[in-house]
Amino acid sequence: MAVERLVVVGGDAAGMSAASQARRLKGPAELEIVAFERGHFTSYSACGIPYWVGGQVGGRDELIARTPEEHRARGIDLRTRTEVVGSTWRGAG
Repeated sequence: MAVERLVVVGGDAAGMSAASQARRLKGPAELEIVAFERGHFTSYSACGIPYWVGGQVGGRDELIARTPEEHRARGIDLRTRTEVVGSTWRGAG
């Protein structure tokens, strides 16, 4: 049986949540997960940025739910500082 591949474009909270849920459902032997994020950080709370700017959150690290290293340890091939500008899709078969 061929390994399926899931490509996630965008490593914010929604993208990494989708990748993490897919990993919970299927292990590395069944599903390869590759996630691309153009910035340095993943799984951050964008809606918390005003609280950081307003001084109600001590630092930007408090807005990060999981680091890129934590995602990689869970079997997600995460590529930060990588911007996706196009894609080519191949059908099954």
